[in-house]
Amino acid sequence: MVAVRHWLLQVILLFLFLGVHALSERFDYLHNEMGFSHEHIVRWPSILRTRVCVLRPRYQFLKFLKRDQFDPLRENYVSPQALVTTRDVEFCNTVAKVPIKLYNDFLKTL
Repeated sequence: MVAVRHWLLQVILLFLFLGVHALSERFDYLHNEMGFSHEHIVRWPSILRTRVCVLRPRYQFLKFLKRDQFDPLRENYVSPQALVTTRDVEFCNTVAKVPIKLYNDFLKTL
């Protein structure tokens, strides 16, 4: 019950600061495009603070590399927090495990 209360407080604060449209756009992308379950989003509510313009290229890049694994029970798991809380250089080194130049070249194709 405490976890649910904590999550609701975070979501309410997100709702107040972001508004309905931004929050629903982020939730929609996370759930429908990236395949995050409701449970996953509940476990990592801070991911809702990240704009879609940051999520989309990183997710598409991981998908391109076939490293878009968000199931913690499977090999090559990518933590949602690692996906969004790092700078591009750190994202490439620790999450995608490729040089930043490859990511920058990929961004030019979008």
